[in-house]
Amino acid sequence: MTSPRFVLPETIVVNEQVQLELINMRHAAALMKLIDKQRPYLSVWLPWVDNMLQLKDAEQYISGCKTRQNAGNEYGYVIRVNGQMAGRIGVYKINSFNQHAEIGYWLDESLQGRGIMTAACTSIVQQCFTQPGLHRLEIRCAEKNEKSAAIPLRLGFSYEGLLRDAEKLPSGFVSLKVFGLLRSNFQ
Repeated sequence: MTSPRFVLPETIVVNEQVQLELINMRHAAALMKLIDKQRPYLSVWLPWVDNMLQLKDAEQYISGCKTRQNAGNEYGYVIRVNGQMAGRIGVYKINSFNQHAEIGYWLDESLQGRGIMTAACTSIVQQCFTQPGLHRLEIRCAEKNEKSAAIPLRLGFSYEGLLRDAEKLPSGFVSLKVFGLLRSNFQ
């Protein structure tokens, strides 16, 4: 017996100010500009930042996103706030057989603390659990990234443990907090 194919929409309207759009090549220049603007902040928490140096890097990344999307393994979105690129969110590492996936996200530091990412994550979780295909969602974040860790707790995820030295950043290895939410616990 096969699991139902998990599919997310091309656009998700979070609210009047915030929309999520499946990442596409038309986003490459704006994404690169935002990464360059946020590089000092993002490199503290995310391992890929040092590999995104030129427009061609963003284009190659987006091409990989589309390949993984077409294979049913990922749905990566850009976050737009009032029409401007503000960050990224996505459903990654989709495992159709075991019906689980991870949610990952980052937001322009100047826009944090306004509920934007919590609202975006809420919309993603709703999309994931209001259709067939997923039983479990996870969010992982660096142990000391308190802002990121607050989001899954606000959304009803349970703290499930710590993966020691699970991600390599330019500054060294960091441990990752793991948060999980089951479809049956979704409110």
